[in-house]
Amino acid sequence: MNDMITNYLPEWATHQHFILPTWQWLAVAFAFVLGFFFKNTSKFFLRLFIKVTDRDGFRWQNRTFKVLERPAGLIIACVFWYACLGILQIEGTTYTILKNLVQITLSAALIWATYNLTDVIIDFLSLWADKTENSLDDHLVPLAGKTLKLFVVVFGALVSIQNLGFNVMSVLAGLGLGGLAFALAAKDTCANLFGSIMILLDRPFVIGDWIVAGENEGNVEEIGFRSTRLRTFYNSVISVPNANMANMNIDNMGRRKYRRIRTNLGLIYNTPPEKIEAFIEGVKEIIRNHPSTRKDYFHVCFSGYGASSLDIMLYFFFEVPDWTVELQERERIFLDILKLAQKIEVEFAFPTQTLHVESLPLESTKTTS
Repeated sequence: MNDMITNYLPEWATHQHFILPTWQWLAVAFAFVLGFFFKNTSKFFLRLFIKVTDRDGFRWQNRTFKVLERPAGLIIACVFWYACLGILQIEGTTYTILKNLVQITLSAALIWATYNLTDVIIDFLSLWADKTENSLDDHLVPLAGKTLKLFVVVFGALVSIQNLGFNVMSVLAGLGLGGLAFALAAKDTCANLFGSIMILLDRPFVIGDWIVAGENEGNVEEIGFRSTRLRTFYNSVISVPNANMANMNIDNMGRRKYRRIRTNLGLIYNTPPEKIEAFIEGVKEIIRNHPSTRKDYFHVCFSGYGASSLDIMLYFFFEVPDWTVELQERERIFLDILKLAQKIEVEFAFPTQTLHVESLPLESTKTTS
């Protein structure tokens, strides 16, 4: 076929430059440009199709087309380039180099498309998990998504290497020589992976819980392969390895049914006993009437003589969903107690000290002359 083409070409086009004749270099360049034209054209028609079918009934189809929009055009271009290599009948080292470049690009585009499709699968699984009452699948879906993406990249890379003519099995067998070193280097990763599995199965906490794990405290943001991320109350993020988290004493503050309040109310020392009793009964009545307090277990009692006050111990529990509501209800309780103190005319003490001096030493009046 090359002879038929060269018969109709001018002499300058048949001269050989850098292994190939000039006309083949021009044809390769033209095919390269035309491939990108097909790529952009396919992207345009795909976007147009998405706009036309942008309805509720085509939701998942459009989501799929959107994630395939960019890699699909590159796949079409690679198929065109591969066909051009056969039509132009390029041979030898140049053919091998160009063929390998097209295969690498096509493999990368296929991996890219499959990787993007995993996002659609994860979104579908997340939608299904939201409809179930069990919270375990809400944590398994992100973990399964990361596993699926890792599998796509690793498997796609191995297939690509195999298509380039390398024996993947021999490469993997060669890695066995360093298997022991690799296992020692990866032992922490494996420990963290098993730790994350234990956390998901045992469920000592879920995303959104307020936990105290050792010296770390915050809200759980993410449970990943390697670590659990906590958002602290000063808005930083702490990553705790799951191997440590699985073996750590975890105080799950988010699962408290009741939230304890314990404090002392100090009255001044000259408060009459009758007013102390009235104040204690009034505080008990405030707790009984408050809608968010635990009614079956609380204590308000005269607990002792402080250094500068008569101490009234206040011990009760709130039944509220989170810390924000707890602060609001605590404010209501303390304001009601303050109003009660003003009503029955008792005063709160503040730290004071009284110094008693029995006598002053006599000053010497003797003078020397």
